[in-house]
Amino acid sequence: MAAKLRPLLSTMTPPAFNDLLYEVSKRLEYGGPEEASDAWDALGRLQATYPSPPTEIVDAEVCEREKSFVRINTHATTCVADAIHNIRASGRAFTTADERPLRLILTHWCGWSATKSPHRNDAWVNYIRQLYRDVPILDSVACPEDLVHYPADHCSPEPSLFLLATRTSYYVFDWEDMGLCLAGTTLKEVYTGLREMKHKDPDGWPVVPWSDTRPEEGSRNCFPSYELYSESQFKAMEEASSRPFKSFHGKDGAVFVLRYPLKDLATLDPHQDLDEFSNFIA
Repeated sequence: MAAKLRPLLSTMTPPAFNDLLYEVSKRLEYGGPEEASDAWDALGRLQATYPSPPTEIVDAEVCEREKSFVRINTHATTCVADAIHNIRASGRAFTTADERPLRLILTHWCGWSATKSPHRNDAWVNYIRQLYRDVPILDSVACPEDLVHYPADHCSPEPSLFLLATRTSYYVFDWEDMGLCLAGTTLKEVYTGLREMKHKDPDGWPVVPWSDTRPEEGSRNCFPSYELYSESQFKAMEEASSRPFKSFHGKDGAVFVLRYPLKDLATLDPHQDLDEFSNFIA
């Protein structure tokens, strides 16, 4: 009997990503210490079914929360070595004392991980460089090569926080407020400030003035952000539209449509209102 069931079981549709994610989150939110093992068991099922995007349970103490939480990485891979490479590229030394705070910073709820070398000249990187000349260390931007690994019911959230560096200091760029804060001179200071939400505290991290005139809201458009559709929804939307959409096709019929289909301009004036580029297709 068991042999007959085996082919049937192998063709069963696995649970949806968000259903498994909910099971982990529910156990962490509503369970007590004695249910902690249940949360880890649920996380194991999530990770086994969906290796990408990477997920993990972050202990409450790490980020000064009341409860532990499940974290979803924006990029399809995580690599501490890439983050270290970016730090050194800014002209800073990286010591053994920096490794622990860096690993803790990489557990932040925003899901960021190291900016990848093929994307160091993307429009959003050029935008930040032209304003501040800082080197991106960690970002919360999903790239096309990440999206192709995403489950069909999961879409990356909008960008949020970015960690930048110069030879002397670290900075946190907040996409929501389009502002930059001086986060400290060491990774330990950065980690402590993130725990205390200093980027949202008026009395927290010092705010860095814009390099010239504050850009228009359209400047957000050079930071990739996506909407998730099924294949049938996407086809219907294309048929009803007079222009094409910049899209990336993922697993099981998922289609990720770029909200702002801009050209990835090699040179970008950060003080120009990018809304006028909204009909350009890269």
